[in-house]
Amino acid sequence: MSWLTVSSATPAVDTAIYASGDLIGTMLTFNNVTRTAGRGGEIIDAILTDLAKQSAVIDLILFDADPTNTTFTDQAAFDIADADMPKVIGAIEFLTYYGLNDNSFASETAIGMGFLPANAAPTTIYGALVSRGTPTFAAATDVTVRLKIKQY
Repeated sequence: MSWLTVSSATPAVDTAIYASGDLIGTMLTFNNVTRTAGRGGEIIDAILTDLAKQSAVIDLILFDADPTNTTFTDQAAFDIADADMPKVIGAIEFLTYYGLNDNSFASETAIGMGFLPANAAPTTIYGALVSRGTPTFAAATDVTVRLKIKQY
């Protein structure tokens, strides 16, 4: 039997221009992505909302355990430490945006990315947003990521 849940994260973003390859905000934490310890899940869909309507290509890199060896510095080139590479679940690329009057969103569906969180944080996964363009956000809370997850 499986259940559906949604987990969201909103990084504190800078209002200065980002360069391609820069980390947007700091490490993201997605809580309660599994029902109980020892169970996994599957990311079904992901949505990124952009209140500043920058609509830049952004990658979401996901980890099944806290990437403690990696430095997460907003506005700096993101580099995963070698010791944290085995924690990578995968990446979701937000490529196509739907622009509205003063905001936009990107939606990726039918992802099917399975995961099993590490025992240290058995119902949590982590993420990093990496810019592939040069967005300039207007406020610290302009970006939010929501994951729809099938819990097992």
